[in-house]
Amino acid sequence: MPPSGATVEASTFKPLPGADTMKCALATGFTGDKYGEVNKLIEVSTSAPKPTLNRKKKQVLIKVLACSLSAGDSLVLSGNMIMLKPKLPYVPGMDVCGIIQAVTEKVTKFKVGDMVVTTSVAIGGMAEYMVVDSTKVVLKPPSVSVLQAASCSSAVTAAQATHYVQKGDRVLVLGGSGGVGSAAITLAKNAGASFVATTSTQVDLCTSLGADRVIDYRKQNWWEVDEFCTHAK
Repeated sequence: MPPSGATVEASTFKPLPGADTMKCALATGFTGDKYGEVNKLIEVSTSAPKPTLNRKKKQVLIKVLACSLSAGDSLVLSGNMIMLKPKLPYVPGMDVCGIIQAVTEKVTKFKVGDMVVTTSVAIGGMAEYMVVDSTKVVLKPPSVSVLQAASCSSAVTAAQATHYVQKGDRVLVLGGSGGVGSAAITLAKNAGASFVATTSTQVDLCTSLGADRVIDYRKQNWWEVDEFCTHAK
């Protein structure tokens, strides 16, 4: 494995002639159906088709170094995710850190050899290779390890959500004790937000993260609390 944050020479990852297959994990059923539990639904394939780029789109081919399983993966595997119920069998895995092996001509921000992170409502990460839209890819910071990068999907989502927070803004975070919410509280405060309000049952945790006002949604509706709504505007 290359050093953390490194850019690898393209020649390192040129596929062997005829290497059009790969190893991957295959989900053969959904946990919400009659097929059984997760450990009975995942198989390993050593001859799955290697994904290919659509030259008409902004896509990158990633050599996967690490893939983490998130709550989103669990939801997809249950078969209960309305926006994404893949045709069986499919390759699970949304959150990946890897090295770009190829790009389409439309991609200008990344090059072969870049070490990147991708996290999106997609599948295919539990494999040797994965094709994703370049807009779903970011460069891996040198200070972050490969394993850390592959498991930071919640933080990435929170960073996207708080990208436009400026000094003096007042921010409302719904669900402040979750993976995305907890990161969003900290990021909003670090960005200079003057007031961060959130809803959660874990008041002490959210307060320790920097929340100025925490509402226990089991006892109150946030939109019915005058002080809360005033500060969250």
